[in-house]
Amino acid sequence: MLNYLKHKEIDKGKWDDCVNSAVNPSIYVTSWYLDILSASWEGIIFFEDGQYQAVMPVMPQKKGPFLYLTKPNLAQQLGLIYRDGYGGKECHSQALDVLKTRFSLIRYPFNHSNPCPCTKDATAQCGLQKNHILDLSRSYREIKNGYRRDRKARLIQAQQMGLTISRSGKTDKMLFLLQNYVADKIYGGVAKADLDRLRKIMDHGLRTQSGFFMSVQNQHQDTLSMAFFLLYNGRLIYLQCANTEEARKVNANTLLIDHVIRENAGKRVILDFEGAEVEGVSDFYKSFGAKEEEFYLLEINNLPYFIRKIQTIRKFIVRELNFFPR
Repeated sequence: MLNYLKHKEIDKGKWDDCVNSAVNPSIYVTSWYLDILSASWEGIIFFEDGQYQAVMPVMPQKKGPFLYLTKPNLAQQLGLIYRDGYGGKECHSQALDVLKTRFSLIRYPFNHSNPCPCTKDATAQCGLQKNHILDLSRSYREIKNGYRRDRKARLIQAQQMGLTISRSGKTDKMLFLLQNYVADKIYGGVAKADLDRLRKIMDHGLRTQSGFFMSVQNQHQDTLSMAFFLLYNGRLIYLQCANTEEARKVNANTLLIDHVIRENAGKRVILDFEGAEVEGVSDFYKSFGAKEEEFYLLEINNLPYFIRKIQTIRKFIVRELNFFPR
């Protein structure tokens, strides 16, 4: 039975049991993560035998008389998370029907285990998105042999710079680096609300020991590069990084990622780079031998014509300004 439940109606214990037992578990769909992204998130739920068999998170926004469903920052993939036997196209089709009846504008990311949700729907568009992942179950030597030649050269350069790397860091330092070295390179900056959400995610990860920092310092003990990782169900997620100008010159981030790979080589772990829409960042991930993992972004726009026209103009302006939202 399919249900659409408001936030207060959702049994988070049953929700998390479904996510953790799913064929395609995802940290982005755990209740604690969703609570940080949206205090009033809702859900499409397939309920049977006293259990949630499949779940899909929904984070509505209202603008005037219209309900929107847009891609949240800090959650690359959402979509349908399901137990064995509930991942078929029929479930996806039913979920899509629910979304279409409730929302005027939809820009919603499914996950790499979900089929294209709009195959037979002329009103929907499905853009193919790319994530980047690296299997760490092999030996470090084998993984490193898969680095591109230029990445190997940059790694050697970084190793000669007298840098030190440690599994340490503080949330405030990460946010400082983001605000001072990253935000001004993003059109429109970084919203305070997103920084607050990131802080909560990192604090939760540290508190529950499901997340950790890696930091690179120079010979003067100045922090050049930081990254925060989350580990969930065999996925090591490269959630956020920040680098100074000096870090870029001495290839500090190359050293950091290589260290994480070396630490986890031989384990049944997938390093999830979270993909990137910026070509240079995507190329950086590929240079470590990362493979592409595809997922679909569902887009449906049933807003009035004049609003759609304004959106088209705005999208063109943003693209011309080289803004690539993650």
